[in-house]
Parts: sequence; structure tokens; C-alpha cells
Amino acid sequence: MKNDLRVGVPDAARGRSLVARLAHSELTGSDESGWMVVTSVNGDLPGALTVVREWLGTEGIEHTPVHIGDRTLTMTRE
Repeated sequence: MKNDLRVGVPDAARGRSLVARLAHSELTGSDESGWMVVTSVNGDLPGALTVVREWLGTEGIEHTPVHIGDRTLTMTRE
């Protein structure tokens, strides 16, 4: 779906931290398969990406994969 945003997260604790920042999001995955935060951006992709970038900085994470619809990008904290 084009409105889906999926963000790779390194572990459940930092995933929950991102869920707390992104409206209508949920944490999916496991330690074996990897963790991802999933949300529907509903027209506010720039706002959602700003939240992700701020989260990267707060958590001290250099980069993470971000899936927007069927595209995959690498997002950095700067």
C-alpha cells in the first residue's frame, strides 16, 4: 500500500521508542526475524520522516532502512 511506512529498528526497546513518537504505528517482528515499526502516513510523509530522523538522532543510530510503499531507502540521522 502506498501510504505504508515501514522503518527497520535494531531492537524492541528502540522500536517501542519510535512507536511512542509516530501516531498510529505498531512494532512488528522478533529477535530472530528483525524488528520493524509500521504506520500509515495518510498524506504526511514529510512529517513522519522528520519524526524518524529525530528518533535516529535521539537513539544514536547512524542509519536505518525505510520502506515507503514498494521503495526501500536508507535514512540517516543527518
